[in-house]
Amino acid sequence: MATDTTGIPVFDSRPRGRAMFSSLRNRAYRLFLASQSLSTIAVWAQRIAVDWTLMELTGDITLVGMLVVLQFGPVLLLGMWGGVLVDRYPTKMLMMASQSLAFAVCATLAVVALSGALAPWVLFACAGVLGLSAVVDQPARQVLVGQVVPGKDLSNAISMNSIVFQVGGMIGPAVSGLLLAGPGASAAFLVAAALHLVALVSMGVLFATATLIPRAKGARGRGQIVAALRYAASKPEIHVTLTLLVFVCVVGLNWPVILVSMMTTEFASGPDGYGLANTALAAGSLLGALASLRRVHRGLRTVILSVSVMCFLRLLCGFAPAEWTFLLAVGSTGVGLILMWTAANSLLQWSSNTGIRGRIMSLYLMIAVGGQALGGPLLGWGCATVGPRATLVISAAIPLLAAGVLTLLQLRRTR
Repeated sequence: MATDTTGIPVFDSRPRGRAMFSSLRNRAYRLFLASQSLSTIAVWAQRIAVDWTLMELTGDITLVGMLVVLQFGPVLLLGMWGGVLVDRYPTKMLMMASQSLAFAVCATLAVVALSGALAPWVLFACAGVLGLSAVVDQPARQVLVGQVVPGKDLSNAISMNSIVFQVGGMIGPAVSGLLLAGPGASAAFLVAAALHLVALVSMGVLFATATLIPRAKGARGRGQIVAALRYAASKPEIHVTLTLLVFVCVVGLNWPVILVSMMTTEFASGPDGYGLANTALAAGSLLGALASLRRVHRGLRTVILSVSVMCFLRLLCGFAPAEWTFLLAVGSTGVGLILMWTAANSLLQWSSNTGIRGRIMSLYLMIAVGGQALGGPLLGWGCATVGPRATLVISAAIPLLAAGVLTLLQLRRTR
């Protein structure tokens, strides 16, 4: 297996005007972004509809929690094996298969709902299938970006993806909620299936008309996961970034628990306040994605600085004296959050050989998903034990301290 890595691009001037959207000049990327936009909206719409329908059928919130485990658990448990498949097989084949499967699942849910035969086991089965599909789909999408756009536009394309994710995360639940309140779950599943179908067509047009940037294939045989771990450990750009993300994702990222606790106990604003806090976080994230289009990347120090700024802003949330200052701090943290994610994602892709990139991005996704899964109960225990403010401060201070320690170690190593 090749272990060489191409040089990390350095940008000396900030893009302005149309240059902020340089990746959109690429027709192949426009097709990819169209497919990604529709797919993201469909996934969120479907997820909300499935969770709500299960709650209506059973009235058991515990079962809804188990459904969430099926949706995200496979990425945590099997993510590295998904990365091996992404490195070994053509991205085109994997993406078309996963997108076709998403459409088939949504169409099945729509047909079963229209027939009146929708049962909890159907929802669990479909959630499990989609969860397993995500093991390959998510790292394949990350790798595909690097095959669609040249290296000079990679950071811009990743930032555009962040915008799509944030906007899709707002549109999808809103569309699903309107349909659930009106025509019902069958309409929500039908719309999600239609969006998946159009996304599949867009992806098909992309692969039929565009020439993808070739990438090396991963080696066959045993030890591919161990080889990826050794590769990551040998490159500071990768292992320092992933180590920082572990601290951030476990204790410094999970927002729902913190926001619920802060808005109900500290500010006594109830559901309306919780909604405002989520809106502030989403709005800040969108602004952060737009800001990342103009950022100049210079490698690992950009990641460390981004993590430090995000954690410092989160620290300010814990000291906010009033509700409006808390909402302002939450929105600012949303900006820092997306700047951190885009910096980390860009550096991991730039720093990994194309023959091993799928496994590296799978590690990245496993940390993001698994860290939040572990962090939810941990932060919940903290809010119940020492209160939401203290938990918020501690959860910001730990990754901030980790960033400082890793910075000192890196300075010592480079000297």
